Amino acid sequence: MLMVEEMLAAVAAMEAKYGDVEGEAMSLVETVGFVLRSIARDQEVTFQSPLETFRDALKDISAVLESRAPRYTLLSAAESIHDALALLAMNGQREARDSLEDAGEVLEKLQEEEEQEEEDYYSSELLVARTGTLVARPLVVTARPEEPLAAEGYPLVRSGEPPREFVCPITEEVMVEPVSLLGKSYERVALEEHLRLSPRRDPLGEEHAEALTFVENRKLRNEIEQWRAAEHAAQVVEARDDRHESVLALATVCDGIADENKHAAFEAIDALVEMLGTDERQLAARAIRSLARNKENRVSIAVAGGIQPLVEMAAAGSARAVGALANLAIDKHNRDEIARAGAIDPLVALAADEALQHYAARALANLARDNPANQVLIAEAGLAVLINVAESGTEAAKPNAAAAISALAANTANQVAIVKKGGIPPLVAMLETGNDEAREQAAKALGNLAPNEKIQDKIAEAIPALARVLMPETNSSPKAKEQAARAIGNVAAKSEENRVGVANAGGIGPLILLLEGSSDESKRLGAAALRNLALNGRNRALIASLDGIPPLVSIAGSGADEAKDQAVRALSNLAWRTPENQAAIARAGGILPLVALLGDERHEGAAATALARLCSENPQIKGAIKNAGGIEPLVRSMGKCTAGLTVLSELARSNPANQVAILRAGAVPRLVKLTNTSARHEAARVLADLALNNLLNQVAIVRAGGIPSLVGLLGHEPSEEEASRALANIAVNATNRKAIVKAGAIPRLVNVANSGSLGAKEHASRALANLATDAENQVAIAKAGGYGPLVAISGTNGEARKWAARTLAYVTANAAANKAAAAKPAKLLPTLKWLANSPTTDREEVNTAKQAIENLLAANNNTAKTTSNNNKWRPSW
Repeated sequence: MLMVEEMLAAVAAMEAKYGDVEGEAMSLVETVGFVLRSIARDQEVTFQSPLETFRDALKDISAVLESRAPRYTLLSAAESIHDALALLAMNGQREARDSLEDAGEVLEKLQEEEEQEEEDYYSSELLVARTGTLVARPLVVTARPEEPLAAEGYPLVRSGEPPREFVCPITEEVMVEPVSLLGKSYERVALEEHLRLSPRRDPLGEEHAEALTFVENRKLRNEIEQWRAAEHAAQVVEARDDRHESVLALATVCDGIADENKHAAFEAIDALVEMLGTDERQLAARAIRSLARNKENRVSIAVAGGIQPLVEMAAAGSARAVGALANLAIDKHNRDEIARAGAIDPLVALAADEALQHYAARALANLARDNPANQVLIAEAGLAVLINVAESGTEAAKPNAAAAISALAANTANQVAIVKKGGIPPLVAMLETGNDEAREQAAKALGNLAPNEKIQDKIAEAIPALARVLMPETNSSPKAKEQAARAIGNVAAKSEENRVGVANAGGIGPLILLLEGSSDESKRLGAAALRNLALNGRNRALIASLDGIPPLVSIAGSGADEAKDQAVRALSNLAWRTPENQAAIARAGGILPLVALLGDERHEGAAATALARLCSENPQIKGAIKNAGGIEPLVRSMGKCTAGLTVLSELARSNPANQVAILRAGAVPRLVKLTNTSARHEAARVLADLALNNLLNQVAIVRAGGIPSLVGLLGHEPSEEEASRALANIAVNATNRKAIVKAGAIPRLVNVANSGSLGAKEHASRALANLATDAENQVAIAKAGGYGPLVAISGTNGEARKWAARTLAYVTANAAANKAAAAKPAKLLPTLKWLANSPTTDREEVNTAKQAIENLLAANNNTAKTTSNNNKWRPSW
């Protein structure tokens, strides 16, 4: 006797072998029915006492599920058993066929209790939530033994013989799971049995030296499934008046084939939509639900006008219609149409019904996905219901409720409301005790909520649970781990406290393990999370200590594009101001893959930033980047990648070998041109670093027309700071100083010294100090009003004070230039005295300062003041 335990064991075996048999839309009773139909079709079971077995199965299934919705469950189970018997009958098993009449009587008695509700099927009262059980009416198949059966044993294939290649040479029937052996295809089960008896003999009788093995023939299986779907679709169209059997057969076939092959049944869609307005509506909805798992069919069903009648059926409590709408809503264009048809309110009402909440929550989740308008409508009508389902719904419904909350959370308008209505605790509970699907959807929902800074404290409550999902001992699915990693990455993106919290929860080690998995998505999300966590200094050290750098380097070199991008950015953050990590990345071989990415437009910006951080204040790595061939691609990418300019600046700074290499790569003329583009700031910085203590590069910059371009940047923040620095570095010889003055630099530099940023004032003072070594420039600086800004700077601390004092010394030492200074000697004397006695001032500048003081005092011709000042400070000369 075929009992429930055996049925469920068969379900487990099929799922282990084939995965989810019919997807999320299949309830337990439908799964059992699918197993029964499969067994019946394959003729592996004969019913010694069909009616007794039928009644026992009904009793057992009802007992297992009666805690949910007894009447609906009983009817669904009855239909499943009845369908199985119908298939047995159509396959020629007379005993089963004879039992159909008795089985039909049982169904009719059960349905009599529902007749009153069936009369009110489309009444408006059913559009709102109600107590009790919502019933989907099963239909009774009447066997027609007088009709011929298909030769290959599959029901209702009447349009001719199947192609010969579809028929197994062993069973002489159309194959269900074809496999290939030595160039020929066979039914898997038949071939396995043959090889079990004769491991080295092929079905054609030839002996072989070794045991034979076969491979799956997926291409042929797709062709067979498409052929079957098309054959049964044609039968639905041809049946016209009485389509019950043909639709049942089509639904049964489509339940058992891959979704990608269901498009072959498109011919039946118009007929099925038409049936939604008849007494056969439930059977039609079942077939449409199965067909709607195919992308092309979803469009065709909507075009055929199937959405409105399905919404009306769903409002009346049809699980099949709700499942069909859930599948149709996978198509983004259908989501709006389903909402316009008035589906949201009845679906929310059905989500409160324990028997149908699994389907309704899934439909709402799909309707809300990437649809802001639906997200708002569903949140207003059903957020509280969905949170309640997530907290206390059935185990099958909870993941779908979490998926719906996740879709709603993608809309920032809903995020605070989700938290206020208590959405976080049930999601955290799912992470702790839910199945893999529940964990995946809960983590996804939290990941969507996490970027909102207003609710960071509430999201932080989920960090320990998210970290535990990642840990190996929890045996979470790869998908659940991926979503947990995504959520952690989002939680850590903007909150330093959360970054610390993830580390304290032990989340960093498991994230590193994700990098070593086989999934590109796992690598991407793991690297993205580590990227954000590495914004914390302690985490940078922890990631390195847990050997997180080598796998990131590996992904940066050979990972998929998106994973590679995140790994490069993670390495960049790890290298930031952390010399130990810079060295560790270099030891792990990180420089070569980063240099290799410089020619790739998708990654060169991130790679250049990483290289810039790697070589910052690290001469060894600067040399390693040059030796790895990094300078040439950086120069080539200068017009497209501003981050590349940052690397060139770092490479050139205080590194004569790299300065020459960059010059030889043809960088200088291109850099001068870039000073007239949006990259002017970065280009000026590279020119400044190239010119520092390098006469060859200074000459090259002048010859390329760099001086007028740099002078032109003075007065334009923030570029004027780097332009001033570049001019200061170039103005170390007389020829260059003349060119700088000729370009009108002195008044502009004085203006920067007066009103620029602190850094700009420092470099402008240094440029003026270098220019002031020429007598004619001393006069020009005085005439340009340089005294006031320079005196002001000389009263500050730091490098700017030194350069301002030197400029003042040069200008004041010039008798022709110091008339303006003589008017206010009290402001100049302290600066000049400081410069004359500074231990960092060279002898030439000391003498200049002394001369400036003597000139200043002589110009004022004030003996008393001179005596007084000399009493306070006596020069060493």
